[in-house]
Amino acid sequence: MAEEVTVETSDEVTADDAGEELAEGMSVEATFEQLASGELGEFDLGLVHGQLETEVKIEAMESFRAGRTAVLVATTVVEVGVDVPNATMMVVYQAERFGLSQLHQLRGRVGRGERASVCLLLYGAPLGE
Repeated sequence: MAEEVTVETSDEVTADDAGEELAEGMSVEATFEQLASGELGEFDLGLVHGQLETEVKIEAMESFRAGRTAVLVATTVVEVGVDVPNATMMVVYQAERFGLSQLHQLRGRVGRGERASVCLLLYGAPLGE
């Protein structure tokens, strides 16, 4: 079984912009396409965001939980209530857009099992003055 990886994007998706490029970065769908056709192309990728139908989100999460999907590209819809013990890595793009509490919630999605885990926070410089 491939090692599980979670890739988190910070783009808040609305009904109007789920597939369009956002002012502060790529949409989650564009990020998914870029990763699937590039760096993570050898892995089975899943996609979850708030505008997907409930059944589609559930299926994507179940596939990730069962190990059929190695990488999950998602918005903050995974922030609370997601328990995937085999998830060992999360990458948060544009981490500067989140508050400490939200980052803590996101970080809590990995490391729920027995294996070591890591959460990488990527941010745009400068972070402060």
